[in-house]
Formats: sequence, structure tokens, C-alpha cells
Amino acid sequence: MQTIQAIVNPRLLTKASRLFTGTLQGRIIEILQNARRAGARHISIINRDGSVIVNDNGLGIEDFSKLLDLGSSGWQQTFEQSEDPAGVGVFCLAPRKVTIRSKGRKATISGDGWTGAPVSVTADPSARRGTSLEFEDDPWTMAEVQPNAVFTGLEVTVDGESCQQACFLTDKACHHPEL
Repeated sequence: MQTIQAIVNPRLLTKASRLFTGTLQGRIIEILQNARRAGARHISIINRDGSVIVNDNGLGIEDFSKLLDLGSSGWQQTFEQSEDPAGVGVFCLAPRKVTIRSKGRKATISGDGWTGAPVSVTADPSARRGTSLEFEDDPWTMAEVQPNAVFTGLEVTVDGESCQQACFLTDKACHHPEL
């Protein structure tokens, strides 16, 4: 059995003032960004009995230890340069109890698991493509998710209802191949 532990990457300290908003909107944005960066095309958000379940069809999690490595994004260099990811990841859900499932493995982080106690990564018989997060939170309603999903380029559903999508660029945009 593998265990993982929380650590703080020094590069995070330079971004701290803009990262930890603790807001519902901040959590939604972080989770949508992570799914998009993992190559997801579809994200399903389900509200059930005080819990939120977020499923995506991205590449999944290769290294579960990165989940608790605060500030180390683990993203490819192209994402590091173009998007400057902070590496907040599932820490945006702290101190909630969250169960993460991906690639036939799962981990449940809660309590002192957020601050350094070992967290077990075990086999998950419900292996699936992408990543699934389940955690207690206020409902992620269409009114909360839609403004943050509209320009993601992802098909996002909330309790089975599709969020609207819009192109980030208007028809007035010009292509400049020389750039």
C-alpha cells in the first residue's frame, strides 16, 4: 500500500496572496481548470445529499503524491509557461473530506491528512477513465458553475443540465500566423 503526505513547495509562497480565496467560486474555478489541463472534454457535477461529485474524462492522475504537494503543479512545461498554474489542486477543497478516484486507485483526504499525516492510496475496484472527486460542500448550482464554465471549452453539466458554452474570441478576432 502506498501512502502520500502533504508538503508545501516554496514557489507557492510567491503566489499565496492570489490563491487562497476560500470561496465557492474559487473552488469551482480550480477544479474546472485542473480537469481541462488534464485533457478532459466533459465534466459532470452532481449534487447529492450535501455532497458534490465531480467526474471528468481527462487523463487521470498518474502520481497521487502530487495531490498533496502544495505548490508543485506537476503540469507539463507548456502549461507552466502559458498558464502559470499555482499547484493548488485539491487543496482548494481543504479542510473538507474528499475522496479522489482515478486509474484504479483512490485516496480519501481529511483532517490532518491536509497538514502532513500519511494518506493511504488503495486499489479502487470502480476503475474509470478520468478523475472523480467527492466532497461535502454547498451545492454547485448552475448559477454558480455557469459563469466559470462558459469559456472553458468543456462540456460541463450540473445535475444533468448542460452549461452554455461561448467562444472566447469573437468573429472580429484576427489570426496572425507570423506571431
